[in-house]
Amino acid sequence: MTTSSESSKVLQFLSIQITQKVAITEHFHSTLRKQLMLHVAELVPRHPNRTKKQEPASTSSNAGPSKSGKGGKKKR
Repeated sequence: MTTSSESSKVLQFLSIQITQKVAITEHFHSTLRKQLMLHVAELVPRHPNRTKKQEPASTSSNAGPSKSGKGGKKKR
């Protein structure tokens, strides 16, 4: 027969082991997911004329957002 304290120690040990295995499994899946997304990104064709938009160098750090006239809500 095992005592209550021995059972408690065994349960605590098993709980720690399970928690560690779950953390390792989650990390493994996260890493696999990232690798899969990078692989898919390599397979998808790029848009030939698409470039990243570069913001012009601003002399003032408190400059407001630039207005391109596209999108947003219409004023009534």
